[in-house]
Amino acid sequence: MDITSTISLLLVFIITCILFVSRKRPRGNLPPGPTPLPFIGNMHQVKMNDLIKSLVDLSKTYGPMYTFYLGSRPTVVLCGYQVLKEALIDYAEEFSGRGEFPAVQINGFLISRWRQLRRFAITTLKNFGMGKRSLEERVQEEAQYLIEEFRTRKPFDPTFGFSSAGSNIICSLVFGDRFDYRDEEFLTLLYLINNNWHLMSSTWGQLLFVFPKIMQHVPGPHRKIYKNYVKLGAFVAKRLQMNKETLDPSNPRDFIDCFLIKVEQVCTLKHGRPRGSCSTFIKMYQSSVQK
Repeated sequence: MDITSTISLLLVFIITCILFVSRKRPRGNLPPGPTPLPFIGNMHQVKMNDLIKSLVDLSKTYGPMYTFYLGSRPTVVLCGYQVLKEALIDYAEEFSGRGEFPAVQINGFLISRWRQLRRFAITTLKNFGMGKRSLEERVQEEAQYLIEEFRTRKPFDPTFGFSSAGSNIICSLVFGDRFDYRDEEFLTLLYLINNNWHLMSSTWGQLLFVFPKIMQHVPGPHRKIYKNYVKLGAFVAKRLQMNKETLDPSNPRDFIDCFLIKVEQVCTLKHGRPRGSCSTFIKMYQSSVQK
């Protein structure tokens, strides 16, 4: 048998094994979808640089709800208003869980109680405008700063302006105050956030999401995602410490104050410890972002 025949038989054998393994892959109660291949799943059927459009195109063949394998990870894809409404509104509780997201799991520090945190966040944010200023007043105030920036700073990129204004409204809720548009710390925060979204939507970022254990050891621009989140975490840890030192439980100023108060309440209920005993939470977070 010559080498050409040997290679041909080997290829037939490999293809047969791939088809056999992929068809035997258990799907459980997952909806039908394209047949995945071992290791790469259905990634060969999409364009990594235009993933959303590729998934929408597949829905024309497999329907508005189908199973798509990101590597070895099964993912249910929902396409279209009606199926999204049914899932996220009619069956909101069943779809309230969250899967792993490797790009934001820094140094193993991961808060797993997603539902409790989500419930707390929604309740707290609804209460802002509690107290002195409503959310509407914050938006109106920031709009005046933005108008003044357009007037005095020429040329001025409107994309940067609107992004900064929206970010400042969030900062006023979370940190209790806004930043000047020229503030170096604020500009660094915007850069880190925007840069991470750009990296996560790139091909490198998509590969990190699909093959996290492999890509964590592969050099490339995706490794900067972790470094950016560490810098963001360091900023949040500093603000946590600042709020803790000036905390007045009877007059919460922002989201961080409410969070610190809630942590103390939970610890007191669970362990019967006096207020201030759960400051180890801040130390744990600070150590996690400094590793």
